[in-house]
Amino acid sequence: MNCFTQLIGQPDEPTLLSYFRTASSDDAVWAVWLLLGNRPRRSVSTVELKDFVADETGFPVWLVEESHRAASDWGETAALLLDTAGVCRTDPGALSLDILMRERLMPLVDAAQTARRKLLGETWRELSLNECRVFHKLLNGSFRSVFAPKLLARSLASIAGVEYPVMAYRMTRNVEPRLDAYQALIAPFSEADAIGAPCPFRDLRPMGPDPSMLGEVSDWRVERKWGCLRVQLIKRRGEALLWSEEEEFVTASFPEISGAGRCLPDGTVLIGEIVGRSGGMILVVQEVLEPAGECPEHVFSEWIKALDSGREMLQGDLFAEPQKSSWPITLTELLDFATWEDVKAEVDRSRKLNAVGVLLTQSESTHGWIWKTEPLTVKAILIAAQSQEGMYADYTFGVWDEKELVSIGKGGLGLTGEEISEIDAFVRDNTIQNRGP
Repeated sequence: MNCFTQLIGQPDEPTLLSYFRTASSDDAVWAVWLLLGNRPRRSVSTVELKDFVADETGFPVWLVEESHRAASDWGETAALLLDTAGVCRTDPGALSLDILMRERLMPLVDAAQTARRKLLGETWRELSLNECRVFHKLLNGSFRSVFAPKLLARSLASIAGVEYPVMAYRMTRNVEPRLDAYQALIAPFSEADAIGAPCPFRDLRPMGPDPSMLGEVSDWRVERKWGCLRVQLIKRRGEALLWSEEEEFVTASFPEISGAGRCLPDGTVLIGEIVGRSGGMILVVQEVLEPAGECPEHVFSEWIKALDSGREMLQGDLFAEPQKSSWPITLTELLDFATWEDVKAEVDRSRKLNAVGVLLTQSESTHGWIWKTEPLTVKAILIAAQSQEGMYADYTFGVWDEKELVSIGKGGLGLTGEEISEIDAFVRDNTIQNRGP
């Protein structure tokens, strides 16, 4: 329990790796379950906790209540009072996370009040102050994971010796607090893991100032770029999986899309953007890849060669059927232009269509080009700045509303170090009021 408490108190990747490399499998089972956002049922009410703490410490109930008014958190209040009364250990306890969860916390849910009181007293006397703090969060259902799922997956992938996408896929299937589930989670790579591995996304680059350098416009496939979440929908061995470009496993976030994907032929990969439309989220498919077989280790160019034939297959088969008209999946519209000037005109009208520009790709290329609309500009006044790592790099802007400056938003991304230093010096020389640290 002490190691898990230290992990929660120092939520970084080295500490996470160190924990799983040294923790017993029994403890690691519960650590993974909790860090994935799971929580045990609340087993003790606030009223019971207050009375139990008063009974254990000998403090009157009114003092416990007044202490809570100062601390504003019952778990913290209870831990501090127990420590003040000498109930908690002064050194780290020997109670393991596994024992705490299986033999102390879980039995509290169905135990009678007298049994709960006895079990809590035994547990408190085996925990230190910081361990009590974590225990109370588990006890009252307020525990929150301090690690992002992606960081947890990367760390466990390092422990297991597998790639991150493999671990991210496993974490959607082996999440029960059981030893066999944890062993399956950190097992070596197997053929079954290939089902969840994503394909590489096409590398999209910003368009330069002279599009004619790309050759003839007829050599390029042009379509609208929406600037929304870019994903790939994979159908393998009867299972439909959804990955984001940022390597986030988002199948559960869009069940309507992954559900429709189960009707696709095995081996099909759809790459596109999830666009908000009236009636829900729709996947606008920009690329159709049909890798031969099911192994995700194919060369990307081999997938690209199947692009046009794959599009024709879907247009002539699945997407052409009337009963498919309600699918939350649609093929993107290919645009036909004679000159680069015509493409530029389409880029200029993109904002009216809520698009960010156009996307240019070629069938056998591993990259594409994004031709974006010119950004809109606004004259605004820097009214506040927030320090980040010793430099004022987070800025708040405002505009005049008659005689009052009204905040319109924050910004700061895209500036060079030299530009940030220049603004930092200006802020320090012209600040008229400070707030916060």
